[in-house]
Amino acid sequence: MKDRIRLSTMCLFLCAVVYAGVAWEWMGRQDGSRPLGMVLAVIALAVYGNMAVLAIDLKRWAWQASNVVLALHILGCLAFAARTPPNDWKQVTALVVVLALGPFGLWANLRSASRAALTS
Repeated sequence: MKDRIRLSTMCLFLCAVVYAGVAWEWMGRQDGSRPLGMVLAVIALAVYGNMAVLAIDLKRWAWQASNVVLALHILGCLAFAARTPPNDWKQVTALVVVLALGPFGLWANLRSASRAALTS
């Protein structure tokens, strides 16, 4: 049962790494995307903090927050893909992999055995 929580935690960690990478790239630009990069860096830290609490303490609030984070991750990926469609197969592959983190993490989180493993 804790294995599914670990899978969800891994998805949150990978989401935080992706957000940090995009934030790093955006903050290095000289155009108007620098403030968005800073906001995305703060989001990456928040996701990482949520992941750490879920992995270490198995707190119920961290589990609920991770469900919201993963759902927002799915919506954000879809919105980003709609705004800037991928140009080649590498970008399509990256988008599919990053987008798959959300549903996979939610699947792992929402199993009944995962809920049973949590503390209050």
